[in-house]
Amino acid sequence: MSLAGRAAIVGVGETPFFRGAEQSPVELMLDAAFAALDDAGIAPGEVDGLCPPPGFTSAEELSANLGLADVAFSATSAMGGASSLAAIRNAAMAVSSGVAKCVLVVVGWNGYSWLRPRPGTVAPRHGLAITSAQDVVTDVLVPQGSIAPPQFYARDRPGVHRASWYHRRRRRRARADDAGSCRGT
Repeated sequence: MSLAGRAAIVGVGETPFFRGAEQSPVELMLDAAFAALDDAGIAPGEVDGLCPPPGFTSAEELSANLGLADVAFSATSAMGGASSLAAIRNAAMAVSSGVAKCVLVVVGWNGYSWLRPRPGTVAPRHGLAITSAQDVVTDVLVPQGSIAPPQFYARDRPGVHRASWYHRRRRRRARADDAGSCRGT
């Protein structure tokens, strides 16, 4: 299936190339993202899809810093040097299929500064092997007390608080045990 004429790159933004950046990779990516949005004449609130790079950040971190309220599409392609091309393909597929209307592709690398940080330089929070799921678990779920998969999945159910889900399950088991013991006598 050809995507020709069904999606377009409408803005481009980049930061200067230099050695020993004072900014973190995420800060550089955000600068480039805002420049691309400005180049396209698009407000950040119009973005409903993100294709972040496979390292240094996540869709959630970019979304929060860009002020995006509702992200309908997100995809990260970990394909080494081809990741940026795969991200453009994923964005085009999302737009052409109607999943999203405006997808921001963000790519960034701060290899020299990250690998050889100078005193006073902010070290990146993550290296290259980070996933959005790991960020959400570390930043959102664990501080709220979720530390095991059943608690994570219970949080995904609308209107279910992890503690109430856990206690309801315990009560159901207790009733089942009580009913079973009554039948045996």
